[in-house]
Amino acid sequence: MSKSSRKKNLFLPLLSVIFILSIWILIFFFVPPEAPLAPLAFLTITSLGIFFLVSLIFKNTKRGILSSVLVLLLMLMNYYGAGNYLNAILLLGVFLSLDFYLSKRDSG
Repeated sequence: MSKSSRKKNLFLPLLSVIFILSIWILIFFFVPPEAPLAPLAFLTITSLGIFFLVSLIFKNTKRGILSSVLVLLLMLMNYYGAGNYLNAILLLGVFLSLDFYLSKRDSG
């Protein structure tokens, strides 16, 4: 694989990460939290941004999905008042175990 084909493969995901993070910044600074769909829009854009960013960093879509679901669950738990360090550590353990299981199952 040549260098030019690797650059072409990373251009679209990088562009989507920049676009989604710019939308996230606009929502974060200019949309009041009392707006009817503000929490839903914020959580959706955050999880999409984390998905694309982690998928781009690790070049692994599965880890991007797991990371975005983990952060989304942590943010939802914090939004509803159930977020604490113990729940975060337990969720992190569950997702690390799931990632380990899925990587072992795919390789062997």
